[in-house]
Amino acid sequence: MTTMFVQQFSGVNFFGSYAVKIFEDTGSNLDPCVSSILVVGIQALGVVVTVFLVERFGRKILIVISMACNFVCMVGLGTYFYLLEDSSMTEENLEQISFLPLVSLMGFAFTFSLGLGPLPWVLLIELLPQEARGKNVSVCTAFNWLCSYIVVYAGSTAEEALGPAVCYFGFGCVCLFGAIFTTILIPETKGRSEEEMRTHFE
Repeated sequence: MTTMFVQQFSGVNFFGSYAVKIFEDTGSNLDPCVSSILVVGIQALGVVVTVFLVERFGRKILIVISMACNFVCMVGLGTYFYLLEDSSMTEENLEQISFLPLVSLMGFAFTFSLGLGPLPWVLLIELLPQEARGKNVSVCTAFNWLCSYIVVYAGSTAEEALGPAVCYFGFGCVCLFGAIFTTILIPETKGRSEEEMRTHFE
């Protein structure tokens, strides 16, 4: 449930729902629709790469790298909007970092697809013994989509009330928490049988 929480509160569905508006808010010269298409395209590429990496490197390391990179990308996006709101910043200075929102969101989309996107669903099966899977998968899936609903529904309200920079820094903090949580508490499941996982938790 914690990885499901981090997956949704990383802001992924918020960006999916409001990508065009986010790019419009940056004031970039790039077409917002083209920018959104680039982000979605790079996310699809990340999923393809994950297929080849997951059995080689395992689940845990990919999720930790994914969350850590998502944190960095959110800090980059939050920093841009913080500077955008800073009255002391000139248009020329903002022009020099106008690439930051697109690079941050493309980096987020790619690294999200490397681990935080697909692998919590893999862990959902591999961490649980067979007799517990039915109810737990149902509960975790319902919880995941509840979190998604909250982020998409409340995200735009929070952005208007607190400002985009605060929201993106908040998403980044959730990703950082997830990376620490996963490093400390989630075991690697690659190549381990159900009995080995049962023994681990016992």
